[in-house]
Formats: sequence, structure tokens, C-alpha cells
Amino acid sequence: MTKIIWKKEYERDVGAHLEGIWASGLESVMAERLNVKTNNSPFVIFFVNEENLQIWENREAFQELKDALLSKNKRDNSFIIKIIGEYGDKMRQIFNLWDKGDAINRKDLQSYLKLVNEAAKLFSLWYYSITDDRTPNKLKEILLDIREKDEFFARNNLLIRDYLISLGVKEELANLVFANEIMNPPSEKVLRERAKGTVSIDGKEFMETSLKDFAKKNPNYEFEGLGVSVESIKLIKGQIGFPGKLVGRVRIIKNMRQADKLKEGEVIVSPMTTPEFVEVMKKASAFVTNEGGIICHAAITAREMKKPCIIGTRIATQVLKDGDLVEVDANKGIVRIIERA
Repeated sequence: MTKIIWKKEYERDVGAHLEGIWASGLESVMAERLNVKTNNSPFVIFFVNEENLQIWENREAFQELKDALLSKNKRDNSFIIKIIGEYGDKMRQIFNLWDKGDAINRKDLQSYLKLVNEAAKLFSLWYYSITDDRTPNKLKEILLDIREKDEFFARNNLLIRDYLISLGVKEELANLVFANEIMNPPSEKVLRERAKGTVSIDGKEFMETSLKDFAKKNPNYEFEGLGVSVESIKLIKGQIGFPGKLVGRVRIIKNMRQADKLKEGEVIVSPMTTPEFVEVMKKASAFVTNEGGIICHAAITAREMKKPCIIGTRIATQVLKDGDLVEVDANKGIVRIIERA
């Protein structure tokens, strides 16, 4: 039995709807733009529950995508420059609909979703060129500048979520609506059941309260790090987002609904912060994240606020619990557990 290896790419308080639009275009973009027919499908597994959304990527599929992109990018910049131009054109059309905000109507939404589908494919091509260390440096510099200013996921996620809420979907359930349901959202009862835990693969749903349970039932899927025991771990390593050293209590924040639990001076531990976190980050003494690099939101905000920050730990939210006393040594990129809550 050939195993598919899944790597957890990120975990966010974002909508399954927009992420689904992006994921659904990956296989077609390889065929249409890179002339590659892949046998490594599906590309993505989603695990959603009331806390947030986890995205697991098929390691072989994305390596194939990056290899095909690298082949194009090594010849010259013309391929990706053309893609960036097309992406800019689509985004300018999307900007006009962003301006309408919650005044967007059903007809507008149909046009908008078509544009988002097209833009998401183009986004994937330039974005995955950035994430490949082999991409020529001069090209990567151009793409990084675009990435720092890009609002595709943040703004589109908000517009779709707000539209769903305007249709009567409960705010805390709006992220659980899938891409094919945007025009006609499911009932509150269906979404409440989904909130207990749901695996989504190529539009198929599997009700599972735990991804570990799903993995046991599907031994051909191997999820990297899912079975790792964290009880004995006393020290976590990551990358320095901003230097500094302090001792504080942990507060796990995976979505903004948990933010009001943060007490002044606690250490925010999160999969990754987003712009919505800024106000609550002002109360925190330090930030520790699972994900991210030097240009991620947590690192940028930490530099602005001059607060210790460690990013890219991979396992912080698994290892740490609310109330744990920790030493955040962002001079060395280490979080040390002093006392368990």
C-alpha cells in the first residue's frame, strides 16, 4: 500500500470556503499553466472544528508543483511576470467588489466568486515560487515585495464571511461553510455538527472529532507529527521574531473568540497571529507561534511593539497549556517550561 504523506502547513481562524476555492484549483492549474498532469491527488486535506481550520498538504503533490514551477522560473522571469500581471488584473476587479462590502448582492457574489477562483490559481503560482528555496533570488525579491502587500486571503475571507452572516449564518459558524455552499449555506444544525470535527477531502466530508481517529481508519494516509508524544517535552525551539527574555503565563489563542480570556502580561501562544489579533497583542508580554518566518504577522507586530517573539516552533500549541509558567528566551529562540498549570 502506497502511503500519502501529509504535512501540516498551517492552522488559522479562517473560512473553509475560501481555502476550499484555493485548494480546488491546484490540480487544474498544474495542467493548464505548467503542462503537468499529476498522479499525486488529492492535494489538500482540511480538518475543521469550532476552534479553527487545519490545512494538511500532500507532500509529494506540492513537491511536484514546485519542481514544475522551478523549471519555468529557471529559464527566465517571463512566465511568473506574466502570471503576476494577470493576477493584478483580477485583483483590480475584485477591489471594486470589496468596496461594496456587505452591500454585495447575490448577482455580484456570483461574479465575485468566479474572479476569486481565477485569482486563487494565479496566487498559487507566484506564492509557491516564494516558498521554494531554489527559486532565483532576484525573482524571489520581487515576489516577496508583492506578498508583503497582498490581501487576497484576509480580505476575501472577511467578505465571504460577512455575506454568509448577512444570510443568517451564525458568526461563530460562518467559517464552517464550504466553498460549494456559499450561495446556499447549510442549516445551523448541520454546521453545529460540523463544528464537532470534520475532515474534508475534494468536497467529501468525514465527521471525525479527532484527526487521529481519521488517520487510524485510513492507514494509507500518514500525518507528520500527529502521533508525537508531547507530555515529556520541557523545551521548545523556534526562530527569533524579535529578541528579549521574560517569564510569563501561557494563554492559548486559536481564534478571536478566545482572545477575551487573555490577561495583561500573559504570553500569547497561537498557531499564527493575524491582523485581527493586534489589539489583544497589546496586552500580551510576548508571542510564541507554531508557524511563520521573519516576514510573518507575529514577527512584524513584535518588532513594532518591541515584544519578545518566537515563531515557527511547529508544536507550541500542542505542548503548552493555558496557565503554564514559561520562560520565553527570544534571544536564543527557546521556550522553557518552568511549571505546569
